[in-house]
Amino acid sequence: MVQIYINDCPYDAKEGSMIIEVADRVGIHIPRFCYHPNLSIAANCRMCLVETSAAPRPVPACATPVSEGLRVQTCSDKVKAAQSAVLEFLLINHPLDCPVCDQGGECELQDLTMQHAHSHSHFDEEKRTVPNLNLGPLVATEMNRCIHCTRCVRFGSEIADRKEIGALGRGEYTRITNALESQLESPISSNIIDLCPVGALTSKPKRFTGRTWEYQSAPGVAMHDGTRAKVQWHIKANTIARVSSRAQPTEHDYWLSDRDRFGMLGLTNLDRFNTPLRWSSEGWKRLSIDDIQQWLLSVEGPVRTLLHSSVSRSDRAALNGFLFNMFGSKAERIEELTHRHFPWFDFATTWPYNLNDMKNVLVIGSSFETDHPIVALHLRNYLKNNHDNHIVQIGLTHDRWNSSKVEQKILPVEQWPDVIADFLSKNKDCYIFWNVQSFDSETQKEIAQALSEHAKNCCVLGVDGPFDPAFMKGRMQESLLDRPKPEVIITVGLEPADWNSDMEVYRALHQADLVMSFTAHQYAQGLHTNHILLPLTIPLEQANTYQSFWLPGELMTHEKVLQPDEGIYDLSHWMQILQEKRHLIKRPIERLHSHQALVTSAEKGPIQKDFSRLKRLHILKHPAATDYILRRSPALQKTPWAQDCSKIWIASDITPSIPDGASVELFDTYGNALIGKVKRVASLPSNTIIVWSGHQESAPFFGPYWQTLVEVFEHAIS
Repeated sequence: MVQIYINDCPYDAKEGSMIIEVADRVGIHIPRFCYHPNLSIAANCRMCLVETSAAPRPVPACATPVSEGLRVQTCSDKVKAAQSAVLEFLLINHPLDCPVCDQGGECELQDLTMQHAHSHSHFDEEKRTVPNLNLGPLVATEMNRCIHCTRCVRFGSEIADRKEIGALGRGEYTRITNALESQLESPISSNIIDLCPVGALTSKPKRFTGRTWEYQSAPGVAMHDGTRAKVQWHIKANTIARVSSRAQPTEHDYWLSDRDRFGMLGLTNLDRFNTPLRWSSEGWKRLSIDDIQQWLLSVEGPVRTLLHSSVSRSDRAALNGFLFNMFGSKAERIEELTHRHFPWFDFATTWPYNLNDMKNVLVIGSSFETDHPIVALHLRNYLKNNHDNHIVQIGLTHDRWNSSKVEQKILPVEQWPDVIADFLSKNKDCYIFWNVQSFDSETQKEIAQALSEHAKNCCVLGVDGPFDPAFMKGRMQESLLDRPKPEVIITVGLEPADWNSDMEVYRALHQADLVMSFTAHQYAQGLHTNHILLPLTIPLEQANTYQSFWLPGELMTHEKVLQPDEGIYDLSHWMQILQEKRHLIKRPIERLHSHQALVTSAEKGPIQKDFSRLKRLHILKHPAATDYILRRSPALQKTPWAQDCSKIWIASDITPSIPDGASVELFDTYGNALIGKVKRVASLPSNTIIVWSGHQESAPFFGPYWQTLVEVFEHAIS
């Protein structure tokens, strides 16, 4: 430690730290544009000039290290004159369009101009102009406003690990541009909106829709990055107008994924409803609460419940109470749809509190960057913090790590258990991230057995988020098809796109006498005539509590920030409504009439085919369609990484005559067909095909439980 003096006051500082870091720590403000605590030092804006005893002229505080006895002045006449001159220089080419700029009211250039600039300019020449860039569907550009702070450039190369933006030219001709005029492909690229100190980079979906002072702000928790980052909701007219980070730059969860920043656009979808509905041959018809209660009181057979992983703990407790009071022993244990696919879990996992203590990390599963972009970001930092750290990833496709310390093993799924067991036998001191995906249950069971001895250093991640260790122990359960036929199935937070890729759930829903779905959005079509929809609040229309991903024992909460329409209730309220009148019903109990169950092609049995020609198909969850909110966000669905996952991924050795981008048909062993465009992926193992479920394009395709064999034909477009 050394002692320095800032404005004649003594402060202790870590030797080698920069003046601006010490000033920020003790609460002394030094203006800046290019400096950011999470980025490298550029020192190119010169706004942070200060006077020191070690130099005759002002020096940049962000690039000047402290030393013993150093004296610093941050508000002397010389410093004020230097800062005023820098601001005048930056404003030479800056347009006077503050009234129409989305950054107005929170612009750093605007604030510092009011504090440090002259009231007049010495510049009379014509301002230069710069063409705008097309960075994709999320980020809008006004490059005339750019002051060349290079924060966006450094974010791409240092944080996102993608050099998608750079600076060209020198002096007045310097300009920020994108490589080959391509769109931003990183799933965390929208963080440059918050980084930009001026209005050069703003939100494209919400452009010109509101001013800063029109928003009401409320703290919240991110729901789609798996790490429960701290966010700030910006609310206008009872809708989420904007999402930003509320964490400090030094905290774990400072950066946000694009899914959390723009997924909330799906909340403004128009297919909300506010009254119970029942499916009929004429579409959805209104239904009274009394009729629902009559049917529930007449239930004599098993009652099963399937949840989405986003359902809060308080709602789960209310649902458990309702099932016990209403059905007693007829109610089976509540199951999460994601957990139901992996019934062999019988060991308690952990979350990565001790990640930095490990010398090696094993990553199991592909598409880690798009499924869990914030976790992937922390793994990159894990590599940077220690030169001895090493990552081994086993998957179907390559992830972009851009590091020689990452070894990627691209293998067929059936080879994974042996490779994992061999790695763990040689590396005892390691942490494991398992990105659980939809492979056959026998292979998954073998992987789980290989990991069971390392459970204390294992974090299991589904695309919907982390598997809470509190719910992992003892998840053994039998197949739905091996149990007695259900009379009632209750679903919460699920839609057809969630269960269509799971033949067990799909068939069980069609066989049930009554399906009661608590959902926020109206389905396009019901399963059968006894399919009931009840309007459910979205997560922001009720208070929720989450466990922190990084900090042990820390609970993170967000309050109710949106007001639901009349007739839309949270799950706890619905449980009260459905129970409160059951003792007052005087009329005779009416049995629910059985419906005509639909016969799917899978129930007819496999058709005769030459199995030697068939290819291995894996149905994975679309990372931009993990729930009903994301799949309704139009801007998110237009991003390059989401568009890629809307295609059918085919290994390069399958029917080489079919070009990339061509339209193909897949036929499975049950005669089901799917038409889609091809994405040739050279890194896929031989004879492998991937279809991404959860989005509209793949919804009609129903393969058998989790894995199927398919035939590929080029589809002739007429």
